Amino acid sequence: MTTDTATLAGLTKKLIRESEALARAEAALVKSEINEKITELEKGTAALMAGGATLVAGLLVLLFAAVFALDLVLELWQAALLVGAAVTVVGLIMVTSGKHKMSAENLTPKRTLEEVSRGARLPKEQAR
Repeated sequence: MTTDTATLAGLTKKLIRESEALARAEAALVKSEINEKITELEKGTAALMAGGATLVAGLLVLLFAAVFALDLVLELWQAALLVGAAVTVVGLIMVTSGKHKMSAENLTPKRTLEEVSRGARLPKEQAR
């Protein structure tokens, strides 16, 4: 005599149930890990923003110090103009560089496209 679990059908049903339970448990683990990583990302983003704001404040103080230092040699308006112009030029260079790096040409995955193209040609070449 064989019991229900000893039959092939019974074993198959048990395997399916256990596989579904395992899949649900793995999905719950993935969801939990993703939520943890999102929380870490949010904390990191907040720290970056606070650090960035602090850096901007520090930079402004340093720029004021540069203006006041130049005020010892130049008129105040000349010192402010000189520091402002220098910061503007540096900023324009940075923006231009960033804009160039974000251009469509630089963001195109050239090696991947070449590899995909080569992979598509390969079966045709082997068929010859």
